[in-house]
Amino acid sequence: MYPDVKENAPSLLQAFFAGMEVIVSLNPSEWTSADIQEYAESFVDEKPDEAEAMIFLLYTLELIETFLVWLSARRVVHIKQKDITQIMMTPRMDLTDHIDAALAEDESDEPDDSEDVPELFEDMPDDMFTEENEDSWLQDNSYQPEEFYRTEPHVDKIGDQEWQLVTAKSVHDQLLKYIRLAWAAEDSGDLRNAYPQSVVIDAVVQTSDALYAQHLETIQTWEPEHFADYIVNTIHTQPLEKAQALFASWMHLLMYMIFHQKIDREHADELLATFAHSAQFLPQPKPKGRAVSLSDYRRGKRKNKKRRKKR
Repeated sequence: MYPDVKENAPSLLQAFFAGMEVIVSLNPSEWTSADIQEYAESFVDEKPDEAEAMIFLLYTLELIETFLVWLSARRVVHIKQKDITQIMMTPRMDLTDHIDAALAEDESDEPDDSEDVPELFEDMPDDMFTEENEDSWLQDNSYQPEEFYRTEPHVDKIGDQEWQLVTAKSVHDQLLKYIRLAWAAEDSGDLRNAYPQSVVIDAVVQTSDALYAQHLETIQTWEPEHFADYIVNTIHTQPLEKAQALFASWMHLLMYMIFHQKIDREHADELLATFAHSAQFLPQPKPKGRAVSLSDYRRGKRKNKKRRKKR
């Protein structure tokens, strides 16, 4: 995965969600193979002339494919993984052909011997972090967040429901447990590599504490509108890195709760769609990191050839 793609992954996925909203909706459970194909085809419909730009598009498409396969494995997207791969194959081959044609004019350039560019995602395992040993794991020396629910300003009563300290503590402890397990999941390596555990945990428990304090809502009763309002308001008051951490942390947590049936599926789909819509308010990062390298692309092709020979 090219550095430019890796570093801008949140914004690229944000653009992907925006594109899917135009085609069908923000709710991944409503996406079909035809919808994904329409997006993929439109994504590469107008190819740039520069090889570097086409390579960036190719690896962005690879990022989207990996993300869709990840969603499929967790039954968030109701499309088989092999179908996702098949859908993406044609536009990827089309881009590859155009890149090779552009590079054919510059065969004299020798590929460098720099280290391989790290992948954005590790290969997704068949099973996530199991809960068989969660009690012993949770006893490890993990980051302990502040008990925000004790100091968070709160309403006293909404309808017949009153604010209760015991409930506030229960919500806090439950979300703390879930985000720790999501953090430790084998396929959360990208989250662990990107942000400190303290940032991820604080992003989640502060949100859950605030939702109970302001609306007396727990996991199963979160209103999508209230959830989105808090996320958007928080994004607007935080620097880019913390806003991206908030987005990434909640994406992983929602997937964890869906996969492990910690939340009603229909409710989870509504939250996920609302959350995806909130991503459009993420600040746009300034381009950084080294530029796309043609030698990286050539090296990647050599590695793929070696893999095919081994098979």
